[in-house]
Order: sequence, then C-alpha cells, then structure tokens
Amino acid sequence: VVAEPPAPGEEHTGMGAWHVNAVHEAHFARSGRGILQVVLADGIATVEVIPGDVMLIRGAEHRYLPLEAQEWVLRHTGPDDADLRARETGRAGAPWPSAV
Repeated sequence: VVAEPPAPGEEHTGMGAWHVNAVHEAHFARSGRGILQVVLADGIATVEVIPGDVMLIRGAEHRYLPLEAQEWVLRHTGPDDADLRARETGRAGAPWPSAV
C-alpha cells in the first residue's frame, strides 16, 4: 500500500482522523516519511515514521499523516480480505506538528 499526502484541507479525514481499528496492526514502512500520533494515558505521543520502521497498534487511538508518498507492508489480525475496520473516535483534529 502507498499512502499519499492528503490534499490541502483533508488532513483530518481518513487515516488522518483520530480512529481505532477493529484489528491489531503490524506494519512495516518501506519508503517515505509520515507522522503518527497515538493517544497515551499521559497525553499524545508524536513520532516520525521513516523507512525501516515497524508500527504496532493494538487497539490504540491514533492518526497518521503521510508527509510524502510512503509505501507500507500491512499486516493485521483478522481475515486476509478484511480491511482495518476503522472507527473514528470523535476527537477533534488539532493541528499536526509542522516539523518532527
């Protein structure tokens, strides 16, 4: 899968909206750069995702913004033909960090 940066004004839709997936995820970033934010008990953690990174999400509320085209190898629990079944949480989209 290749995640493309969103069009201007679309940064808080799709993967960029705060969401929780119905499956556990283990993804490998092959190329490109993006920003991942995860809601933790102490606040929001922000990380830059670069080639070679592995992202593991187990039911956490998160959002993702590709900064450039980013190729991912996706793995998740559930049937091979299932999608991630994302459910938006309703958390308002605050500004993304301008630099990581």
